[in-house]
Amino acid sequence: MPRYDHVFLFYFENQNVRAIVGARRTAPYYNSLLSQGSELGEMYAEEHPSDGNYLALAGGSTFGIPLDDPLEINSQYTIHTANIGDLINAAGETWKDYDQSSAGPCDDTVHGFYWNDDLPMLYFADIRDRPAYCAAHDVPLASMASDLSRTTTTPNFSWVGINDCDDMEGCGIRAGDRFLADQLGTIMHSPAWQTQRSLAIITFDEDDYSHERPAQRIPTLMLASTGVRHDYVSKVRYTHYSLLRTIEAALGLKTLTRNDRFAQPVNDVFRPGAAEAQAPSSPYHASATASKPTPSSSPTPEARRPPPPGRATAFVVSSRAGTVTPVGLADRKAGRPIAVGRDPQAIALSPDQRTAYVVNSGSDSVTRIQTGPRRRERTIAVGRDPQAIAVTPDGRTAFVSNTGSDTVTPIDLRSDVPGVPIHVGPDPHRLAITPNGRTLYVLDWGGRAVTPIDVRTLRALTPIGVGSYPSSIVIARGGSRAYVANYGSNTVTPITTTDQRAGAPISVGQAPSALALSPNGARLLAVDGDTDRLTTIALNSGRRIDYTQVGISPEAIALSHSGATAYVVNTISGTITPVNVARGHAGKAIPVGTYAYPTQIIPTSDGRTAVVLGTYAGTVRIVDMDAHSTSRPIRVGALPVAAALTR
Repeated sequence: MPRYDHVFLFYFENQNVRAIVGARRTAPYYNSLLSQGSELGEMYAEEHPSDGNYLALAGGSTFGIPLDDPLEINSQYTIHTANIGDLINAAGETWKDYDQSSAGPCDDTVHGFYWNDDLPMLYFADIRDRPAYCAAHDVPLASMASDLSRTTTTPNFSWVGINDCDDMEGCGIRAGDRFLADQLGTIMHSPAWQTQRSLAIITFDEDDYSHERPAQRIPTLMLASTGVRHDYVSKVRYTHYSLLRTIEAALGLKTLTRNDRFAQPVNDVFRPGAAEAQAPSSPYHASATASKPTPSSSPTPEARRPPPPGRATAFVVSSRAGTVTPVGLADRKAGRPIAVGRDPQAIALSPDQRTAYVVNSGSDSVTRIQTGPRRRERTIAVGRDPQAIAVTPDGRTAFVSNTGSDTVTPIDLRSDVPGVPIHVGPDPHRLAITPNGRTLYVLDWGGRAVTPIDVRTLRALTPIGVGSYPSSIVIARGGSRAYVANYGSNTVTPITTTDQRAGAPISVGQAPSALALSPNGARLLAVDGDTDRLTTIALNSGRRIDYTQVGISPEAIALSHSGATAYVVNTISGTITPVNVARGHAGKAIPVGTYAYPTQIIPTSDGRTAVVLGTYAGTVRIVDMDAHSTSRPIRVGALPVAAALTR
């Protein structure tokens, strides 16, 4: 057993192995993870019904709960003994129970889909009967995203408590699979997962055979940022006590009872040597001379010329592979991957398209690539955990948002020298520059605000309050207004760029993740990820005028050149939905790979072609937006997350 900095536990309900493993239609995300981790093929729960199985993992015993449990509907047990939280405290580490749909910290009630019988930490007297301690450790799920923004605020152990709808029992397997995709996806993009050793365990309380006695095999998947075998199925018999023993070993804890002390840890899923491997060193310690050009990096005559006609290329960033793969839009062939830094997340082109700048979140750097010869040139050090980049229209400056240091780094592109970091709000992510190049807008994901930066003075202006978790921004063609989607508030906030004031928020669907403006500026389109809809807003009135149902978990949007058609990427469905913007009518879905999990669509400048990233398939497809057809999947590096297109 290797040591880990963080362990994340997901606990679903009442499904047997056959209902999940191999059921790609109802559990596509879970099945997409099988190639990235290890499935426990002989994993068994302790008993029916649920409560004893929860307690086995939380406290090392079923504590004599009867197999015909009369309190299963609304459990009110009080257990006066130690639990896993006590072990974590004794080791000087941290833990939290993140509960979906709770009304607040330490919520020990029943309401809606929130049932306290699924929250075993509240059964223990030393948690429930200590209000301050309970409130600090048993918290609403919404607080997890904020805690994940930094490694220092991410607990060593996180129990994700799922409500009675998304637990795969109440509202079905697909609902739980989408919940897992949302929450585990957030975890896997966090600094704790990207820069430290993190382990995730996805398990179930029991199978769906409602009888007290027989042994019950349940699905259980383990995956990690490092150390766990990929595409492996264990044939060793394990139980919830085995999982408890594994968590204890992963975090260097003692044990609770004889049950976990003598349980077999889940050893076989870890790669040989994983226990001896050292945790990744902090990527912040980049060389001070990293931004200096090497003798071989001076531009060649070919690099100084723009790409020749007919060589339109998509430069695709693959985060897990640490590469940028050029893909020809005409011949639809992938070129040789270009190695960049660790965990690249974003890419931007210079205005003349001769140079691409790649943001490496795991290396705290930006890699410069010449697009003509397709050659990496140099590396520029920036702040911690950079996530996004924007280049000014004059090509003189690039700005990089650093989520780990709450700063934006300006880079002088004439010398490739980074400037003094500009402090902004917590967890800055997306960036946008006004067409006149005078103002940069920074979305402070953790701060319910947008920070404007004066590009000429490189000074941050007064933050503009918006909704919670601002996720996307678009700026009108004339530059007079900007619009910000607020993922946590289900709203869009208009901003007047002349005086940096926010207008009244406009209600949209749940979890808006992307925006698009019609070319004439009359309509704003918002992609609502949790309600599977596209919201159309008339900007003259500031009111929504239409909802259009699209596919499952829409994530991105692109408009045709005329603006008549919107193309919405549906991550779980693996489709693109064309929507007639004027009528709000959805056309026939365009398939782009059932289990590819497309996350981005990047159109060419003429709006006739687009590149769609199949993030979990490691592929891209080229879409003919007029013919509504796609190319075959073109393999690039693992986990493509961004792309930039040259003409």
